[in-house]
Amino acid sequence: MSKNTTPTKGIRTLPKTSAWREGSKIWILPSVKSSLWTKKIDWLLNFQITKTFRFKSKDINPEFVNTLSKLGLELDWKEETLSPVNLILTMGKLPCDAVVVLPDGITKKAVLKHTLKLMEDFKRPTVRMFPMETKNERWPELSDLKEDLPQELSELLEFVEQQP
Repeated sequence: MSKNTTPTKGIRTLPKTSAWREGSKIWILPSVKSSLWTKKIDWLLNFQITKTFRFKSKDINPEFVNTLSKLGLELDWKEETLSPVNLILTMGKLPCDAVVVLPDGITKKAVLKHTLKLMEDFKRPTVRMFPMETKNERWPELSDLKEDLPQELSELLEFVEQQP
């Protein structure tokens, strides 16, 4: 074995007392229903998480469409499908730039997929992942992350071990 080998890096685990410290640019959270962390963070963000998940886009008034067709005009309207993932800027209210809240009922595979996509799309930011309130087969545990994340990405991830 060579003397110049560096220790293997990987996912850092944080005790709950360190969860509020600076360090990661983006925090990944389970739904408000599934995590005490998310409930506390939602309060600090003036309930932006709750508001985001309650948002419903408005339908186009059928009378308006009727009027347009009578005038010989056609409305080129495509209803936008919203992503199940919500990115909320923290605007200095937390020691991170943004939080990503994943919907209730998401699968473990989807959580990992969204985490990888997020890390690639945002040019590999440091990420802190918060746990669900109770152990759940839908949310990844530390062992899942160590197994499924590429080494170069796992070095950018912090995992909070327990609920507040």
